[in-house]
Amino acid sequence: MVGEGNPTYVIADPAANHEGRYETMEKLLIAAARAGADAFKTQTYRPEDLTIDCKESPFMLKGTLWDGQSLWDLYKQAAIPWEWNEKLMRTARDLNIDLFSTAYSLEALKYLVSIGVPAIKIASFEMNNDAFLVAAAMTPVPLIVSTGMSSMEEIRHAKIILEGKRVDFALLHCVSAYPANTKDLHLKRVRKMMGEFSCPIGFSDHSLDASAPSVAVALGATIIEKHIRLTGQMDSLDAGFSLREEEFAECVTMIRGTERALGNLTDEQLEDHLPVPSELTQLRRSLFVVKDVKFGDRATSLNIAAIRPGSGLSPKYFSKLLGRRFMKDVKRGTPLEASHLEWSDSEL
Repeated sequence: MVGEGNPTYVIADPAANHEGRYETMEKLLIAAARAGADAFKTQTYRPEDLTIDCKESPFMLKGTLWDGQSLWDLYKQAAIPWEWNEKLMRTARDLNIDLFSTAYSLEALKYLVSIGVPAIKIASFEMNNDAFLVAAAMTPVPLIVSTGMSSMEEIRHAKIILEGKRVDFALLHCVSAYPANTKDLHLKRVRKMMGEFSCPIGFSDHSLDASAPSVAVALGATIIEKHIRLTGQMDSLDAGFSLREEEFAECVTMIRGTERALGNLTDEQLEDHLPVPSELTQLRRSLFVVKDVKFGDRATSLNIAAIRPGSGLSPKYFSKLLGRRFMKDVKRGTPLEASHLEWSDSEL
C-alpha cells in the first residue's frame, strides 16, 4: 500500500553500481534490505533500446560524471542481463523486500509483467515519449513515474495519458542532475504536485544529502527513491551520486523519525488539544477558590483566581463569574466548579 495514510515507501536504486557482476548486485540488494528499504529497483534495457553505436559529437557525453564516453558505451556498461531480475526476485522474497524495475522498451514492459513485478518505473527521460507512456499505462502493473526532465505542463500531459488508461500510478518529483545539488532540489514542488494531482506523490533524489528525503516526507511525499552503493565502493559507474549503505540506513532512520513527528491525527483531531502527558496538564491555569466563602457570598477577584494547577473551570469564565452568588460553603484551595455558583449549565 502506497500513499497518504501508509508508511513512506522507500526505494533503493543501485543504478550501475553492480559493476557488471551479479554477486555485487545481490550484495546491493542485501544492503538495501538491511538499511530498511521497502523496495529495490533495477533497470531493464539493452543499449539498442536507447541509442545507436555512434561516436559522432551528439552521442558523446559532456559535462557529466561520464565525460568522454559515448551513450552506447555507457549504456552497455550499465545494462544488466534481464534474467538477473528473476534471480534477484527470489532473493528479495527471502529478504521481505519488493523488487521491480525501470522499463525502457515495449519488450522490457512485456518481460517485467511476465515475471510478476509489483510495479514498473518510468524514468524521467521517458516522460516525453507518449507512445511508450500509453503502452506502459496499458499494462496491469502500477507505474511509478519520475518527472525530472518535465515542466508542470508536461506532467499534466502525461497525467492525462495515464488517467485515460485507468492505470494506478504515482508521480515522483525529481531533479535530473548527477549528483543533484541540495540548493537545486526545489522540494516545494512536492507540495505543488500534491495540490494538483490526485495520486501518490514522491521524490526521487539524486543528491548526496541524506536529509533531503525526510524534508520531502514532511512536505507530503509518500514515496522516496534514493541511490545506494556498497561501503567502500568508490569507482563504480554511479558511485558519485549514491549513498553508502550506512548513509542510506541513516536516511531511512530520518524518514521514519519524520513520520513519527508528523503523527497520524486527522484534520478533525488536530482541531482538539494535541496529546500532552496528563501530569503536564496540571501546569495550566484554572479557576480556584483562594479564600474561604460562605453560602450567599458573591464571587470577586479576592476569593477566586486563575492559578495552577489545571483542575478547575477554565479561566475564560472568570469575568462571567464575578458577582455570582455561591450556592454552598467552599474552602480555600478548592477547584472551582459550575455547581458552586448561581448559574446555569447552558452558560458554560
